[in-house]
Amino acid sequence: MNSIPYELVNHILTFLPDTPLHPYATISRYLQPVIERHTFSAIKLSSLDLPLFTRMFNPPPRREALTSLEYHIHLPAPSDTPEDSAVFTTALTDLLAHLASWGLRGRNIKIELKAYPLSGTIQHPHIFLSLLPPLSIPLVPRIVRLDIISARRISGAAVSTLAVRLPNLYEAQWFLYDELPCQKYHRDGSLSRTSPVLRAC
Repeated sequence: MNSIPYELVNHILTFLPDTPLHPYATISRYLQPVIERHTFSAIKLSSLDLPLFTRMFNPPPRREALTSLEYHIHLPAPSDTPEDSAVFTTALTDLLAHLASWGLRGRNIKIELKAYPLSGTIQHPHIFLSLLPPLSIPLVPRIVRLDIISARRISGAAVSTLAVRLPNLYEAQWFLYDELPCQKYHRDGSLSRTSPVLRAC
């Protein structure tokens, strides 16, 4: 079996029943990376499970397989407290620091970012999540698309701060809101790009 080209194995996988592929990874060491290139390509991740994510993606082939990451940042309950931005900042910077350590090898990654309380309701929608100092966001070259679909509103300054740390970002989409005049500082910051498509809804 070790002599079968990867391309042929991938073609064979298209004929398998519509069932989870991960059990097939245990058949052989040769087949494992082929299966994992599919099973580890799209991941839904909670910020509470970030340590598990770092362990699961320690093998380089799994890192190279990732193309889509849906990241759910869970905020304290009740929400709308000053601690929310601190939790948001830590959860986001910890993830990006880990992705930055992977380097350039691998496929392009799309990130979908969501932030909301684990329980309870959002009582004050005009309170925006911010990135708090001291802030250290490394460059993450593999991320090419950023979608922010968050129940908790994220300040424009936080979005722009994040975007400029993604040097190969080609497309981004997020929701902007009419913020209160007294919160003008949320709009401070800049987005500078020459080629990407940046959409604000």
